[in-house]
Amino acid sequence: MRHVRLSVFAALGVAGVAYVAYGQGNPRPDLSGPRTLNPGAFPYPDSMDSVKAAPGQHKLRYEDSHIRLLEVTYLPHTVGDAFHGHPYPSVFAFPSARPAGRDVRLDAGDPAPRTEGSPPPGMSYPRCTTMVPQMPHRPENTSDFPDHFYRVEFKRVDGDEFKTKWATWYPYLKQRTTVWEWLKSSGERPFGQAAAPSSKPVSATARTLNPEGFPYPDSYDSVAVAPGQHWLRYEDENVRFIEVMYRPGERGDGLHGHPYSSVFFMDSPFARVEDEHLEKGPLNEGQGRGGPPPNMKYPMCSTMGPQSPHRPHNIDTTPIHFYRIEFKRLDGEGIKDHWREWYPQMATGQQK
Repeated sequence: MRHVRLSVFAALGVAGVAYVAYGQGNPRPDLSGPRTLNPGAFPYPDSMDSVKAAPGQHKLRYEDSHIRLLEVTYLPHTVGDAFHGHPYPSVFAFPSARPAGRDVRLDAGDPAPRTEGSPPPGMSYPRCTTMVPQMPHRPENTSDFPDHFYRVEFKRVDGDEFKTKWATWYPYLKQRTTVWEWLKSSGERPFGQAAAPSSKPVSATARTLNPEGFPYPDSYDSVAVAPGQHWLRYEDENVRFIEVMYRPGERGDGLHGHPYSSVFFMDSPFARVEDEHLEKGPLNEGQGRGGPPPNMKYPMCSTMGPQSPHRPHNIDTTPIHFYRIEFKRLDGEGIKDHWREWYPQMATGQQK
């Protein structure tokens, strides 16, 4: 049997991860079948894609021609369903502490190159990481609390080509519209698209979204007051996933804020912007940043706490386009003791 190399270190914010090369004495998974997902960078069959090979740990929450949003969960003292990989470059969003674990890699070599991002100034979470396509592996959570995070995979990294191809890739960027207007006119309904909002008017005075962290009325929430720039793509009791866009020369529909802490996902250049603010507020306006993976220019990530009302103005000739996941609750270190009450579906094994 060949020598197995083992290294233990803190990676991706995990308390301790053991990376183990796959032993020669074990039968290898079936590697036959079509290889269509990202053949230039992922030389493995489509059947090893995470959502197919390890559906117990990877839940597809949103998908379109550009990206996929995955919710990833490894319950305490469990091993992934099977060896699986991630064909596309990714950005991870971590709202909480991560447990110690072990990761067996199918093929020898170093773990996938990545770049760590920092939390917002003065905060411990959220964090972010960027990573190249990830070869087949099989993680194991060896701790007493879950490993729970989100991952956006870029089927296409727009990069600098966004400057010349944006109108083809994103026809809804040609003129102001809302996600609901676009769905009606295009007939397209991407997997995971959030349900239409209630017709009930947003209160001009109520402060229910995150009263401890966002001291402004609900009526300042971005998806309510600036729907032309903030498209709600997915929502559940824990997170919101929003596609953000500002067309060339466009000013936001109105002054708006972001009640929750966020991770930003970016795979194209950021245009020049001027930002009008309601006031010099107490909220965290500083960002933590994560650069692209080694030897790549994109994707990138950044982190931010709740954001006070503002109104960006794109003063450039190309659009601004990125995604943000907003955490309605930052689990932080609390996941170690409260995960059963916060995620009863995990405690009962009834994850959807």
